[in-house]
Amino acid sequence: MQESADHVLVVSHDNNLSRVFGVDQSIEENTFKKLTNYLNQSGESIHSLEEVFQRYQNNP
Repeated sequence: MQESADHVLVVSHDNNLSRVFGVDQSIEENTFKKLTNYLNQSGESIHSLEEVFQRYQNNP
């Protein structure tokens, strides 16, 4: 877990987007909205912890 500049918890092992997203940006220095502009090789943006909980809320 990492915290963005606007205090959103995001799911990431790294505190920087360079390894997964190919851009040298620190998570803690960017807002969540800005972080979602970057896509990984699968075309997905970074996910907030809230998004992950919502996604799996009703899955057994």
